[in-house]
Amino acid sequence: MDFSFLIFFYTIIHPYFDSYIYLFILTILVDFFTDFINFCLSTKSVKFTQIFSVKRLLKDGLVILLVLIFYIYFSIFEFDSYAQLLISFYIAHYGLSILENLNAIGIPVPEFIKKKLTKFK
Repeated sequence: MDFSFLIFFYTIIHPYFDSYIYLFILTILVDFFTDFINFCLSTKSVKFTQIFSVKRLLKDGLVILLVLIFYIYFSIFEFDSYAQLLISFYIAHYGLSILENLNAIGIPVPEFIKKKLTKFK
């Protein structure tokens, strides 16, 4: 299989990637991991397909794609602060999901964070 397109794509996009992009992708991966651990340790009768449904995977994939596209365009047109604001919003969104999963797993979360999480639900 020829991966020259991916290498070409990466060389074009790579200059616009910075630590925000890598943190964003890491946050999504950690969210998937904590969802899986929550599923494994859950006493509720939750199906695996409810956690990792095609709908959720498409939604997250679309979010990743749109954030990367907008981040690159914002960087090209020198709207870096808007690009960082956009990606920070999604990092916070997935970060809250991680905290909810950690709370559901049983890992101790400080009480003031639990109160804030109930407000966001």
